[in-house]
Amino acid sequence: MNNKENPRKRYISQVYTALEKNPNLVNEDTVVAGDFNWSVMWDESPNSPLCGDFGDVQRELNQNGLYSAYHTVSGDEFGEETEATFYMHKKKERPYHIDYAFLPRELMDSDEDLTVGEYEHWIEASDHVPLVVTF
Repeated sequence: MNNKENPRKRYISQVYTALEKNPNLVNEDTVVAGDFNWSVMWDESPNSPLCGDFGDVQRELNQNGLYSAYHTVSGDEFGEETEATFYMHKKKERPYHIDYAFLPRELMDSDEDLTVGEYEHWIEASDHVPLVVTF
């Protein structure tokens, strides 16, 4: 959430803080998935100094044996995703990828199927489209 009392702890910093304060929260048997409300492309913004950014969260999850299913399957780099999971103000011309599923590597080595919902099908229900991982 957008923490107005402590702006350094907003959005992705809340995920980082949870991982930092609870080192046993995740391990190689955990799945971490959801709306992170952040992209690595915003990590360097001078208007967004954080106490932990997306790159920090990604590194922490990777160190615990968890990897982004979307990026592993698609081969896209973080911040350069070809499929969006969020459309700001429901506008097709404002796409971002801010929803993630971090899985153990062994689950991604199986017959994993990954799909991202289509804008036209989901936009009436939400500004997000689903990221579905089947394994």
